[in-house]
Amino acid sequence: MSKIKQIHQLYRSIFKEDLYLVENVKDVRDAFWNIQKNNYSTNLLGFLPDKIRSLVNISNFIYESSSLYDEIIVFAFDAISFDYYLSDIEQVAKEYKLLSSVLSSVFPSTSTTAWTSIITGSTPSEHGIYGTSFYLKEFDKNYNWIFNALADKEKFISLWKPKKDPHLNLSNKKTIFSRLKDVGFTNFYLDSHGKMNPFPVLGITDGAKHIPYLKGDFDELKRKPKDLLAYFLNQTSKLLQNNRGKKIIWNYLDVDDFIHENGYKELSKHDIWKALFKFWSVHKTSNRIFMLISDHGQTNQVNSGINILKTSILNEDLAYNSAGAGRTMFFYPKKEKMNEVKFWLEKIVGDSGLVLTKEELITHGLIERNAVALDRIGDLITLATKPNFPSAGAKYFAEHGSLHSEEMFVPLIIQAS
Repeated sequence: MSKIKQIHQLYRSIFKEDLYLVENVKDVRDAFWNIQKNNYSTNLLGFLPDKIRSLVNISNFIYESSSLYDEIIVFAFDAISFDYYLSDIEQVAKEYKLLSSVLSSVFPSTSTTAWTSIITGSTPSEHGIYGTSFYLKEFDKNYNWIFNALADKEKFISLWKPKKDPHLNLSNKKTIFSRLKDVGFTNFYLDSHGKMNPFPVLGITDGAKHIPYLKGDFDELKRKPKDLLAYFLNQTSKLLQNNRGKKIIWNYLDVDDFIHENGYKELSKHDIWKALFKFWSVHKTSNRIFMLISDHGQTNQVNSGINILKTSILNEDLAYNSAGAGRTMFFYPKKEKMNEVKFWLEKIVGDSGLVLTKEELITHGLIERNAVALDRIGDLITLATKPNFPSAGAKYFAEHGSLHSEEMFVPLIIQAS
């Protein structure tokens, strides 16, 4: 049996769905329609995470691919939605005979939660990373992953850091890097956060040789997606030339901020997809597989004029700063102030979203009842259903974290021989 047939078989065994040639547009769109149809919740006005066709299973797919290919080249793009794939990437991909499929993100649909799920092969209920910020019982404060600092009720973000690193990722599952190392792979993780790379804080890049960007202003480079991609293609090319044997090269390309500030249409103007797929075509061999994966998408929003995160700092009925991720926010009312905070949130959110209790979050199937560290999630949760939700990212053109189609579904694109 040829390798290409084996990769089709492997994909179907893990995701219970077919991989499709990109040129078979109807098949891909039917797959998208089916995953939407099977996961829509009228109660939540959005899409529940699919448990089988989930990005959680990417880890197993990559690991099993190592029995077929000695070199696995991953381009992990932050914030590429399947809707955007259909509108702008698919036409370019057709030229290169690529394979594609649609996968479901997790809840909340945000980077920390989803990348931890992808790299460890565990659900949020297993690893306990429920957003970019959440309550940590051992410190009695909220932790903010972006700043690697603890939130203080009197200040938005305290510069004080704990004397010991907080135990954030609670999953006991091995990362994909550790699993591949066990079978003789050398692992490279190319970073796009520059000197400040939060992912090691989560304990999910252990076992990989970390290659940070150290020259110049990386934030400036991320404003130029074509230059950003060129940097990673150049680094990947060097690694392929200079390192023999079994290897995975994991390129983490952070276009999330660019999409937040500018939207997908502006990203398309930078014409990065042809450059990427041309690179795959030039460098393909029978012993090498290329993959494009993503963690979540983004949906356009309307600035409501309210930043719910900053507004909550002034609310004395809250015991801790609000937390969560963009269009899904957690709130921690003082024990005797639950009703007052719920009323306050309903007034702020209005018809732009839902105000749920933690129990309702469990009942609706967004989190498991036996999930680890449930105290990290607030007793009250706001969930966006419309573009005018008063997001913590109110300054952004686009945002994510909730259950909209553009947030919840992502592409998987493969070049295999």
